[in-house]
Amino acid sequence: MFPAAPFPPWEGVMSEQEFCPRRVVLDIETVACPLETFSEQERSYLAARARQEGDTDAAAEERAANVFALSALTAQVALIGALNPDTQRARLYLLVPPDASSAGQAQWDVARAAKDEIETATERRVDVVLSEFESGLLAAFWKDLARFQQVITFNGRAFDGPFLMYRSMMCDVAATRDLVGKRYDDALIDLADRLTFFGATRDRYTMDFWCRRLGIVSPKESMTGDVFGERWRAGELEQCCRYNLNDLRATAQLFDRYIAAFGGIFHLRRNGEPVTPPAGNRTNATAKQE
Repeated sequence: MFPAAPFPPWEGVMSEQEFCPRRVVLDIETVACPLETFSEQERSYLAARARQEGDTDAAAEERAANVFALSALTAQVALIGALNPDTQRARLYLLVPPDASSAGQAQWDVARAAKDEIETATERRVDVVLSEFESGLLAAFWKDLARFQQVITFNGRAFDGPFLMYRSMMCDVAATRDLVGKRYDDALIDLADRLTFFGATRDRYTMDFWCRRLGIVSPKESMTGDVFGERWRAGELEQCCRYNLNDLRATAQLFDRYIAAFGGIFHLRRNGEPVTPPAGNRTNATAKQE
């Protein structure tokens, strides 16, 4: 039997002071809605949009379904990760899949086991919040996000931010801040855009490639986003949480390298303090982290 409330009570292991100083790294994981949940008219429309020359109707429909997870109108949020890069404490908002195990309460047992394992393995530095409903997940996330002054993402203005805002509209949940924002506003740092110097260079690479070139452990070594939905539906929730945590930590390290190099000239800050350009190519703090 599921909890009566749309969002289960918090089982927090961290104080709000520990989790909520001024900035946060965000990353989301999404899962496609099953094809059968769309009407015949919707499926025809989506297939027409995806159709390429020579496609059969079935091929066009399959092509459309392959990118469902990338659109807020054809997918849902399954996991939101939030990491405070200054305290290294994190909170994961996990949607319990409908078929994580056998029917009934067993799916919650799978989710609670994953929650306990993650929180124990990280010595309670990571808090996992479970929800049966996407609306409850989003409501809790927006409530926490309102406390932060700066949001750090990789490709967040193009994907994570719009996706969260669209899904909130579809779930009738009020957002607490604009996650698309003004492109040059330091309250929203999108590293994918920043690392092209706001489009001045055509050298736009994936986070995986940036991490490998900078000697940061890539989160894609253990899992990739294209298999996340399959793992989530299969109830491999601990692995899904670890994948998201790895993404958060890699983004935080990439941000640290970015401000170590450019924070002094772009007036960004590390740990609340202005970054002074170092004499060499890297700061001592960055060298120690490597």
